[in-house]
Amino acid sequence: IFFDLDHTLYHMQEPFLYSKLKQDKYLDFLLSMIPGKKVIFTNATLDHAELCLNIIGIRNHFSAIEARDTLNGLKPDPIVFKRFIQKMDIKKCI
Repeated sequence: IFFDLDHTLYHMQEPFLYSKLKQDKYLDFLLSMIPGKKVIFTNATLDHAELCLNIIGIRNHFSAIEARDTLNGLKPDPIVFKRFIQKMDIKKCI
């Protein structure tokens, strides 16, 4: 399976609008039920990820966010995954 990141990011049918994001109390509740440390690894920029999570109202559930600009690369590059795993000291992931 081939995944074209550029197509996903740059050839969207409509522009991304922050105004379309809404607070999600149910997702907030579900995340509160999951034990353990929760971190995010995203191909977005750190600023974009922080803003989206804050708008949705779930930022408080994550102890860290790693992004393309904090890890100097994009998924699915295995080197970037290794950087993330080492930086977060991850032993087990679901």
